[in-house]
Amino acid sequence: MKINLLKPNGDIREFSKRVGIPLWMIAERIGVSPSWFSVKLRKELSEAQRAEIFAAIRQLQVELKGA
Repeated sequence: MKINLLKPNGDIREFSKRVGIPLWMIAERIGVSPSWFSVKLRKELSEAQRAEIFAAIRQLQVELKGA
């Protein structure tokens, strides 16, 4: 799988795709609307925001495996 690091937050997009967690699910987990989340991903996020998103993806992975 080719990771598009040229696109802002490409690593977040690719990681969520690779583990099968849609962006709308991540948005719900961090308490924002899917459209707001998509707009925010267009520009580089702060390290704190990135950490929150990756933590949400990992939590969703665990929850979905148990479902």
